[in-house]
Amino acid sequence: MPHARPHVALTEGNTQRCRTETLRALKSIYPCEYSCGPLIAIKIRDTTTPQMVAEAQHAGAVAGKVYPVGVTTNSDEGLRDFHGAGITETFRAMQDLGMPLLIHGELDQKCTLVTKREAAFLPTLFMLAERFPRLRIVLEHISTRVAVGSVLQLGDTVAATITAHHLCLTLNDVRLRHPATPRLYAHAERI
Repeated sequence: MPHARPHVALTEGNTQRCRTETLRALKSIYPCEYSCGPLIAIKIRDTTTPQMVAEAQHAGAVAGKVYPVGVTTNSDEGLRDFHGAGITETFRAMQDLGMPLLIHGELDQKCTLVTKREAAFLPTLFMLAERFPRLRIVLEHISTRVAVGSVLQLGDTVAATITAHHLCLTLNDVRLRHPATPRLYAHAERI
């Protein structure tokens, strides 16, 4: 996974190494031959260039994966700016190469509750779909009706994945190791 440490799929060499190591691990667990193999994604960061994307695809990467900074495990080096000139060229290169963009669709913004991060990202999704109409975008592990509605509204080049347990669990189901009591409230609800 691109958010693993150490980073495994940032360049052509890393893409090849990641595939080789994954296949070696699979063969040690499942000694018989399978007709499937790993699908490698290049991690898209602020410093990722169109050339890096092309080289990674040449080496076997099938997609680019974006983790916005601060939203998940090891995303401290995630993408900070979806609007910059450099990343715009990278997304354009992905569109031209036919390489899908996989996005952990959340934004960690000041005064945005964890439960509102997905909604905070949706304007960015709309901007990407408008700016890059042929770029295939997958919004990964969505959890809300508004995200589903957004994906459906955006047409054939935008899709999503849903994580099954997100369909049946709420915050009330989560057992925190050290729960805060009284419960924490939204910023607007605080005294």
